[in-house]
Order: sequence, then C-alpha cells, then structure tokens
Amino acid sequence: MCNTMAVKSDASLLVVDDDDGLRALVCAVLQQEGYQVLDTNSPVRAMEVLGENAGQVRLLITDIVMPEMSGVELAKWVRGARREVGVLYMSGYTERVPPSALTEGAFIAKPFTKQALTEKVRQALEAPRGGATILVADDDAQVRDLFRQILTAQGYRVLEADNGKHAMNLLSMEPVDLLITDLVMPDQEGLETIRTLRQMGLDLRIIAISGAVSDYLQVARLMGANAVVRKPVSPALLVDTVQDILAGESGAAR
Repeated sequence: MCNTMAVKSDASLLVVDDDDGLRALVCAVLQQEGYQVLDTNSPVRAMEVLGENAGQVRLLITDIVMPEMSGVELAKWVRGARREVGVLYMSGYTERVPPSALTEGAFIAKPFTKQALTEKVRQALEAPRGGATILVADDDAQVRDLFRQILTAQGYRVLEADNGKHAMNLLSMEPVDLLITDLVMPDQEGLETIRTLRQMGLDLRIIAISGAVSDYLQVARLMGANAVVRKPVSPALLVDTVQDILAGESGAAR
C-alpha cells in the first residue's frame, strides 16, 4: 500500500481499487506529482480511512467494479457523509459510470496514460463542491435548462432527468438533497415518483411543479411533496422555494 498513516497535506488523495498492480501504479504516479496518497483495495476500508483522516482527504479516486461494494455505492456514501471530498471514477466499463460523472468530467477510462491521470486529478481537485445537489425531473428540456442555469448560479449542483424512471435511476446512483419534479411526464409521472419515494422511506425533500390543473398539486402535497409550485416558475420564486425547503421549512402552494 502507498500510505495508510494519517497525513497533513491539504491535497491528500485516496485511491481505491482491488487491482493491486494498477493501484500501486496510480499511487506512484501521483506521489511523483507531489501528492500525499492513501490507498486500499477495499471500499469498506476506504470509508474507515476517510473517517480516520477527516478533513485531510480532498479527493477519492475509485474503481467502479469491486467486491464488497461498487465504486458508485462508495462515492454515493462519500457525497452524503463527506461532502468536502471530490470523486474521480476510473473504470473500463463506461456503461457503469454515473451520467453526472461523464458530464462533469469526473471519470477516466482504463487504460490511461500518466499524463491523462494527472490532468484529471488536477481538474477534480479544482472542481467546486460543497453545495446541495438538486435533481430536476421534467420532460421539457427548456425548463430543465432554465432551472439548471438558475440553480447552478446559486452554487447548487444540478442533475437532470426527463421522466420519473430516469429520476429514480439517478437517485439510485447519486446522493440528492432535493428533487424538483414535474407532475405530468411520459413513462413515469411525478405523482408516481413521489408516491414511490415516500413508500421507500427515503429522506428526500421534494418540490412538485406543474402547469396542469391545481388538483394535481394538491394530490402531490398529500403524497408527500414538501412544497408545490405552479408553472410558470419565476427565477426568484424558484430560488426562494429551494432555499426554504433545504432549510427545512415546509412550503405552501405557490
């Protein structure tokens, strides 16, 4: 292993991969670049290492396909429990990479060069993080794009889904603080999504939006939405509602 002792550098990295040879190579490359590096072949042990080095590890570099726990599951835990730690996936299975990692560039495909690795690590360390993650589910691409622009400008991390099924898939891979969902969508409507999430007992804040009849919003509230907002939604109303719900305030219909 590269290093299993606590470190003091504010640029410490944690490498997790069950391939001992590749893990050793990654550690060697990054140590040559001046980084303090911790490593393990076990995702479960990685969670312990992060606890032992709280506030010191800035980036998790993890394989995806591993025994015990997948890298996606480990990263989901990290984003929920250690939000200050960034995540960089490495894998030969692109189809298993969370969509957000692909769009955010938080993924490097195996095999990779030393230069590609160091560049990806640099980008991952420079990426902003710490804000709440919001999932916007709406079949209207223009609405999703507008919400993404408004919310990212406020420092939030925004994921997008075009229907309820897509939203549920993202929720299984990503830690999300708030779901903003339209109620009328193809494949799986927002009402079904809200009902399913509440039946699962997930501690997830939900804002329901709709331009349909007001009864839909009333039903969404009864099913467990924390707030309901009628379309069209102004930027100011969107931001205010999001801030209120994330702060734990239960919103009325707006």
